[in-house]
Amino acid sequence: MRSASPSVIDFGSDALGLMRSAASVEAGGDRLVVANAEYRLPLAVIERGHGTWPLFVRTAHASIFADVGQLRGAGSANERWAHAIGGELSVDGVAGYALPFAASLGLGWGQDARGVQGLTLFARLGRAF
Repeated sequence: MRSASPSVIDFGSDALGLMRSAASVEAGGDRLVVANAEYRLPLAVIERGHGTWPLFVRTAHASIFADVGQLRGAGSANERWAHAIGGELSVDGVAGYALPFAASLGLGWGQDARGVQGLTLFARLGRAF
């Protein structure tokens, strides 16, 4: 499974990770159009840890998202639009007294460019973007 590029500015083949949608397909092309919308809703300011363990949870939030994209050009076998919608729950915290982290668990429903629809459960350690 591929993930999003760690770089903020990246125009290489790994610049866009898999959409939060159904089945993953390796595809190629020289033109890409992508749009994402996300709304984050704060749930709680926790600001707590457990005893003297070096793990501290700061906040919890939920988000809903919609993704749409299309791959075109050389090497692209299918020029249909792929799309996904879903939601996730996330916590932000600090580990080891100095290392910030974000952990998320989500569920997305989508359709890839081949027309395959499905539900995907995903987990992520780190930010989406």
